[in-house]
Amino acid sequence: MHFDSSSYTYNSKTKELKYQNTSVSLKEYTISSSVIFYNKEKNFLKFGKDTVIDSKKFILFADSGFLDENTHHLSLYQVSGIDLKTNLRIYADQVERRKDGSFIISNVTLSYCKIGDELWDIQAKELYYHTNDFAKEKGAVIRLFKIPVFYVPFFVWSTQIKKKSGFLTPKMKVHRNSNNLLNSGLHVQIPYYLALSQDQDLTLTLHSVQKRGEGLASKYRYHFRKNTFGEFNTFLLYESRFIRSTQEENIASVLQGSNTKQHARRYLYHWQDTRELGGGQLYIDSVANSDNQILYEYFDEDNKLIEKYHHYIDYAYNWVSGGIVTGMHKQSIFTNESVLNKTTDSDTHLNRLPYVELYHSVFPFYSNSFLLGTKLGYTYYNRKYGWNTSTITIDTSFSYAFNLSFLHFYPKITRQFSFNGIGYKPDPTQTEIKDLHANFFIDTAEVETNFTLYHFFYTDQQATSKIQITPRLIYRRVTDRNQRDLLDKTSAPNEHITHTPADYAKFDPMFSPLTYGENNLTARLDFTYLKKNQKENYIFPLVGISLIQQFDLMNESDSPFLSERYKGPRIPLENRQISPHSHALPLNVLFNFSTESNYQALLSYRYNYQTHSILETEANFSSTPIDRVSFGLTYHNNKKEYQLLNGDLRKKENTYTLENNVLFLDKLSSDISATWDTNRTQAFFDSDPSHKRLHRQLTAFTFALHWIGSCYVLNFNVANKIQEHTQGGDKQEYIDTKFSMSVTSAQFLSSPVVNNLF
Repeated sequence: MHFDSSSYTYNSKTKELKYQNTSVSLKEYTISSSVIFYNKEKNFLKFGKDTVIDSKKFILFADSGFLDENTHHLSLYQVSGIDLKTNLRIYADQVERRKDGSFIISNVTLSYCKIGDELWDIQAKELYYHTNDFAKEKGAVIRLFKIPVFYVPFFVWSTQIKKKSGFLTPKMKVHRNSNNLLNSGLHVQIPYYLALSQDQDLTLTLHSVQKRGEGLASKYRYHFRKNTFGEFNTFLLYESRFIRSTQEENIASVLQGSNTKQHARRYLYHWQDTRELGGGQLYIDSVANSDNQILYEYFDEDNKLIEKYHHYIDYAYNWVSGGIVTGMHKQSIFTNESVLNKTTDSDTHLNRLPYVELYHSVFPFYSNSFLLGTKLGYTYYNRKYGWNTSTITIDTSFSYAFNLSFLHFYPKITRQFSFNGIGYKPDPTQTEIKDLHANFFIDTAEVETNFTLYHFFYTDQQATSKIQITPRLIYRRVTDRNQRDLLDKTSAPNEHITHTPADYAKFDPMFSPLTYGENNLTARLDFTYLKKNQKENYIFPLVGISLIQQFDLMNESDSPFLSERYKGPRIPLENRQISPHSHALPLNVLFNFSTESNYQALLSYRYNYQTHSILETEANFSSTPIDRVSFGLTYHNNKKEYQLLNGDLRKKENTYTLENNVLFLDKLSSDISATWDTNRTQAFFDSDPSHKRLHRQLTAFTFALHWIGSCYVLNFNVANKIQEHTQGGDKQEYIDTKFSMSVTSAQFLSSPVVNNLF
């Protein structure tokens, strides 16, 4: 025992030494206090106010206390403290340290939050606390915002950094939706973590959904060997509090016109496994969902078509300059929006049995800058109804790169041949279509070369900026010998010349996107001036200019030669960027500018030579004008709907998008985003009677507030946007309004490390 004190006095009657502003160094910790009384005969210490107990494991503050060095018994009164390993804060009337190093704490309050900012805490009459093992409470009450919400007669959790079973952070959110079918109310999740062994664990999560019912989720993880690991997730909930109606969900094929109602059983599972096998790697991925809405309603994912199931098995074997990949895929997609109806999607069942890809690269020279690669692939698709095909692809590529002090040169040549044997089997409702069979062959070639000229500028022998100019030439040709043969078999003679993508739509969904013919040359020139921030050591583009000019060498669609050579879908005349027999497509011009002070601007144009006018404009500006405020505005004006050379459609629109983030206080911030489409005019709404659109130009709006506490995050979100669904064959727009509120605790009484198995 060693005292370090500014002064001391001795009382002969009590035989005590009184130390002022002193600290005592013991074997396991240090005691500091404004006053310490020490009885040398009894080996007994008493502490006054402002007592601090400091060790590598914990820090405790007390108003008073004593230490018996003979029995190693320590008692403290009116105590506050923190466990340095887990950051758990403790407030108690009394703390007693026993000989084995454990603590008995009376009338205790526990929380990870700072005083005055408690999201939750736990109060108990008595707590047994082992800093290297576990803690055990009796008569515990869990409080939320100091309001008692749950009584636990017996509560145990880990106090170690390593994995140990215990409760994880609970989650709470509230969902309100304008669509009653998606309005689920308060959703509480309480997870419990089970450390099964060093190489596997299990997390069980209780879900309680106010307007649905109770559910259970599980996550099992394993990592048995270096390259053998996986994860299995499940979720199951029976909607005991919600009765779904076939009338309310607008189901055409399930009990139409009936008042029959039923509770839905919602479930999903996802299994992923990776392991070594025969010198290669085996991958397994399996997914199943009960319905098309489960991820949106319970897990906040986008409301879009999802998979009923998929089962993928893949095997990869690599060698020094190549490898082989093979496997079997099977999947099905939901196309019906209802939770109840799962019987009308037979045309989306897809089996992929099997596929094989063989690739090989060689380096005939001593330099790795030369690369010659080949790949051979085979795939067989099979559906009950719809498209079926077997596909053979052959890919070759050549590239060569070298560098000089001022120049980088990189030419590349790729070639792909695709042989497709296809057939179409109509489902029972397609009485006007017969079984079809045909073959087609697609040849794709691309040649690219680019130079990069650059120069560095130096200050004090350090590079501070750089100018680089990159001219590029890309030639691309896609030739389809007879992709159109299936349509020819269902059309009158010579009618195939006028076939459009709309004609192919009756065979959707196809096994792969339609291939559009291309014969084009792209010339691109990029100029960039880069600067380096010497203090923070990062590089940013100060100024950038790009000129992109494409030439459509195939824009003579009425030519008998091209009609004979290419038999795939054509871009309709009204969606072409230029008139027939012209070749120079509109010029694309891009400007970008940024500064070290967080100002960025981007401006792009699409300029038409024929009309001497700008067809498309996009401008984006973002900045942080003052501390804690960020702002972004995007404007996009496309005056005419058109298709790119690969068939991608760019819709006519005139939109404004605003994004704003403000940090009001150290804890409170807000996010706002909104999109307006001023192109949604009366003519737009009335253009297609079968497509019922809403008379509204504000297409999307979101507002969010975030309160970040010392141990929690409170989120408040409102989202309002235009959605679209199909009913009775007609498309309809509707307003989807979603309100959500969630409270997430940063820590709870559990093992702090559960993200990794080791």
